[in-house]
Amino acid sequence: IIVLGVVIYWFLGSMEDVVLSKRINLMDSVSNEKELASLVVSVEDRLSYRPDNADYLNLAAQYRLANGDFGEGLMHLRKLAELVPDNAYVLASAARASFLANDRVLGEEGRAYAEKSIALDPEQELALGILGFSAFSETKYSVALGYFSRLLALENSNSENRVMLETFITQSQLGIASKSGQAPEELRPPLSWLAVELIIPENAAI
Repeated sequence: IIVLGVVIYWFLGSMEDVVLSKRINLMDSVSNEKELASLVVSVEDRLSYRPDNADYLNLAAQYRLANGDFGEGLMHLRKLAELVPDNAYVLASAARASFLANDRVLGEEGRAYAEKSIALDPEQELALGILGFSAFSETKYSVALGYFSRLLALENSNSENRVMLETFITQSQLGIASKSGQAPEELRPPLSWLAVELIIPENAAI
């Protein structure tokens, strides 16, 4: 009887996963926000029985982040990062969630995620961006410039992000200049000669 009960329990559990899998596969065709929210609630309920299901954790995390529930999203990504500690993108996503959940302040947890992410993948753009914006907001312009420059090197020549990155690079250079009291050479106005003709009246006192 005990064995039969265990078999039935696992069978019913597997069936629920099958049903959820079908709903997830149809997610792209779901246009109703209530249906999507219902699906995510079902996924999160199922996580209490399948806490190690990476697909469920990722789906729930992305939905929560997209809806501004940064704390909930971070909670799911923490568990996901434990499951796949060598996945640079997951770690970068956890860093972003931590950054947003802490009112756009990168604490020790978020920084650890981001730094581990770029240690695994030096070209992980999400992690580089989080570290760059965090440094910029803390007026650590030299550090920010390093991250933004690395990001710019990864962008295509016609990328829409190039303009934004170039702006932040310039702002970082200006920030460095304001701290040092000397503008970088490339930001100084070009020197030129200007001829001026001064006409002085005969009775003028100079």
